[in-house]
Amino acid sequence: MKTYLKQIIAVCFAIAIVSTAFAADDSSNYTSKAYKSAMNFHKIEVSNFVSVVVENRTEGNIVAKIHNDFLPHFKIDVKDGTLSAKIDSKSLRSKRYDSTNTFATIYVPNSGKLDDIEAESLSKVTVQCDIKAKEFEIEASGVSQISLQNITAESINIDISGASQFKAAHIVCKEFDCETSGASKLTICGILKLLKLDCSGASDIKFDNAMIKSGNAHITGASNIDCDDSAFEEIVANISGASNVDLVAKRCRAIVSGASKADIECSEQLTLDVSGVSHVKYSGDCKLDVISNSGMSTIKKR
Repeated sequence: MKTYLKQIIAVCFAIAIVSTAFAADDSSNYTSKAYKSAMNFHKIEVSNFVSVVVENRTEGNIVAKIHNDFLPHFKIDVKDGTLSAKIDSKSLRSKRYDSTNTFATIYVPNSGKLDDIEAESLSKVTVQCDIKAKEFEIEASGVSQISLQNITAESINIDISGASQFKAAHIVCKEFDCETSGASKLTICGILKLLKLDCSGASDIKFDNAMIKSGNAHITGASNIDCDDSAFEEIVANISGASNVDLVAKRCRAIVSGASKADIECSEQLTLDVSGVSHVKYSGDCKLDVISNSGMSTIKKR
């Protein structure tokens, strides 16, 4: 036990040293560079500890703030409609940096055409302006983060993996297709006509004041879904593994298996197919139809 406590103290001390080192990393360690703005990009690609901020302006230069250690290894380009920015991965390995900090931040004007964002390898994209697009593609991997303001689109396709995060202040779209894996986090707020959700690993999905007309969800692994202050008109949810799901709907069909837990508030029709050692609690003045309740599973009304 004493050895275990010593290991914990040593790890905490090491984290404190690293945190202090980065806190002391002031602006004198960074160089600012201006690049002539190219407003014809519709896609952003960012990787390797780089952050892109799309500002609420439509003119002016692209401004980059780059850590001096990586100044020779920083690359930015606008080509074939894509704004790309990264730090050469060899330089990161040679310096043996291990941090969630970004070492270059790029401030770009709003092109008015943005419909595609791809962030990977500890990178960040923050959009400070509203977006309107017919189709919008979002991909985040490798502990990356994407944050949007208001977005309106006919369809939005999202792929979040590897402990990455996505959130938007408000979404309005007809079709929202989302796939999450790893320990990723997703926050959904807004009005969706159709939601398709494929959630695996230890993903964490939060519905924040969202109104969804129709949903189809496949939830596996040890994922967590929270719909406490949001509602579906109707949803079909296939819940397995050791997932924990909280749903609010008028009409719900839930297939719950494995060691999963579901807490469902339903006002009209609830159809359940429950097996394994799963547990379902439900509430609301709904009509209950139990197709199956097998194994050591339980169904209880709150």
